[in-house]
Amino acid sequence: MTNLSPTSFLTLQTSLVNPQTEGFLSINASDPLKFDISAYRAQFLDPGTATVITEDYPAQTAVEIPITGTNRTFFVYADVDANLTFTDQEQSGSFFRTNIQLGIVTFNQLATTINTISSNTRASVKNALMFFTDHAVSIGPTNSAVGPRTVVTPSSGRNNIDLGAGEYLGHAINVRTDEDNPNIINTSAFTGGSKFVFQAWTVAGTSGGVTAALDIIAGIYDDGAAIPTDTLPQGTVGTNQWVNHRWFHIVDINFTGIQFGQQIYESKLAALIGLKTESFEILDGFKGAAVLGTGTMRGGSTDYSDPCDFTFAKGVGGRTDFV
Repeated sequence: MTNLSPTSFLTLQTSLVNPQTEGFLSINASDPLKFDISAYRAQFLDPGTATVITEDYPAQTAVEIPITGTNRTFFVYADVDANLTFTDQEQSGSFFRTNIQLGIVTFNQLATTINTISSNTRASVKNALMFFTDHAVSIGPTNSAVGPRTVVTPSSGRNNIDLGAGEYLGHAINVRTDEDNPNIINTSAFTGGSKFVFQAWTVAGTSGGVTAALDIIAGIYDDGAAIPTDTLPQGTVGTNQWVNHRWFHIVDINFTGIQFGQQIYESKLAALIGLKTESFEILDGFKGAAVLGTGTMRGGSTDYSDPCDFTFAKGVGGRTDFV
């Protein structure tokens, strides 16, 4: 047994070291009521002492699960001394500080043979840190819980929004500027019209067109008919028709952007109701941006601060959740 306590290990968790090749469960060749466990290496983290224990465990054969009652599915766990625990439901929380999950064993209804075995494990050393990276990338930048939260205010006298200061959490979003604070970036407030707004639409049904203007271009929507030579989407929104545009914050450069809506409505109420059902997919150019929300805009809008021209619905959750 080796005790290790380098700082770089403190974020790792109790887990298998080589889950692709070790610690597999299989039905015993001589007794279908028993199973075998192949040899494995595992590490256990003691949060109290910040000590990582890594050990090689030999194979175990003819392991028997005591069956009582009607339960026929058991989760198999092992602790640092290779003591096995069998439970009828998956464990969580503090249990995983001292136990690793090796798999799941299911018996037939009469409990005369093992039906299926799954070598499902909840974690491995190799994926422990990658999980947090993958998770952060998949949800995109989000407002920090401890810093200022970005506030959107419709601009007065123009088709635009004012953006408040914000603090964002995002994987390596600030690494080029501050290696001691690589995952937090602070963005300054700015008013609508002080910066260009990137405005994007589909070309032949896929990602493609984008323009930049100081205000949102009124009276148009993405009808899917644009071709590469078009400088704007080709759909027309009537003066008193409505459309839902999605707003994004391109955090690393502190600019905003919209993706033109793809459906028009005859009233503001219909557009707001349509938010929950209309077809929409984020274009590639905005997939690394933070969701601000949805702007429901009248075709003849001139003043976003006028509710007869514009309504903003703040986005919630991950990057694809606008309502």
